[in-house]
Amino acid sequence: NMKFLINISAFYWVLFFYILDNQVFILKYFYLDRLLSYTFYLLIGIFLGLFSLKKAIKNTKNLTEDNLTIKKIYPIYTELMPVYLSIIIISFSLNSIEISNAIATIILFIGIFIFFQMSNIGYINPIWYLKGYRIYKIDNEESIYILIIHKNDFYKSIKKIDGLIRIDEYTFIKKR
Repeated sequence: NMKFLINISAFYWVLFFYILDNQVFILKYFYLDRLLSYTFYLLIGIFLGLFSLKKAIKNTKNLTEDNLTIKKIYPIYTELMPVYLSIIIISFSLNSIEISNAIATIILFIGIFIFFQMSNIGYINPIWYLKGYRIYKIDNEESIYILIIHKNDFYKSIKKIDGLIRIDEYTFIKKR
């Protein structure tokens, strides 16, 4: 499922900050264990972000190209960013992983991930943003949609966007 992969790649950053805050080092046996571990964790996030973006553009459920008629278009970051940052802050407030609280921590992270899966928060991916992709909300006559489009594409005065790939029922990404 494409949305599942997209949510995993965005949710990873919640785990990343949790791991950093709790100083979990998987590469303990090297001289530069912290630096190597942090670099390894960062590379995992970058890989997941790039991989999910590539998959979203190339392999979607609906391989036909769609188009949207636009009534109103605007950036969605102001709606979703506070929730995303709040979830990251929650990860800072969790205790470190110990046997006694590991199950509770895992259950909490599963619950947060389910929240990602039910909402559109997973489309806020730092790697996608760095690659130049932005998230917009589109109102049209039929419904409200999410559009992921590259920042270099002019969007403010257009009335119709062609060449869209459907990620799910209400989410599209513009092919470049």
